[in-house]
Amino acid sequence: MHLKNIVTLVLLSVVFSTATAQKYASKSDSEVTTKWNETTFSSKKTISDNIKGIPSFSILNEILKDKAITNLLASEEMVTVFLPTDEAFEALPNKHKKELLGNSKRLSKLIQFVAIPGRLDYNSLITAIEKNRGTAYFSTLAGERVGARMKDGSVILYDGERNIATVTAFDFYHKNGFFHIMNGLVFPVRPE
Repeated sequence: MHLKNIVTLVLLSVVFSTATAQKYASKSDSEVTTKWNETTFSSKKTISDNIKGIPSFSILNEILKDKAITNLLASEEMVTVFLPTDEAFEALPNKHKKELLGNSKRLSKLIQFVAIPGRLDYNSLITAIEKNRGTAYFSTLAGERVGARMKDGSVILYDGERNIATVTAFDFYHKNGFFHIMNGLVFPVRPE
């Protein structure tokens, strides 16, 4: 009887271990691709690799050449990032734009400010907004809160200084999470 219990326990362990291993193996081996304009984004690529060479992300591409910044994003198991297009940076007053782009610490803080730990797809955003009476708040990697609300059918993000950005495209995968595209900066851009 004792031997029968041991054999049963070993068989159950093998079956469970195999099922668990297959579950995780199938996730990492599958690739999800999504299109934006003429570009195909892939869940097997980093954010940097996904946006490399896209003209509307030329400024962000330069920022992401900083290894400390890319390592910050890579160190997160699952992270959702709101990517500002060049339009967002070009809208800044020249003085603030120059100060921001010339300061690696502030750029690192910017990336942390637009990154939210975990998986936050379009449906999760909308659900959070609806459940919280029209405004949802999310904690960022910078330890700050960013707000989200609906306005005229669009998702609007805002920070504590009333900077706003419209999220123009949703649900693109990268190696360790999601990214969305926005046309503004939700980040205190004035020098500290």
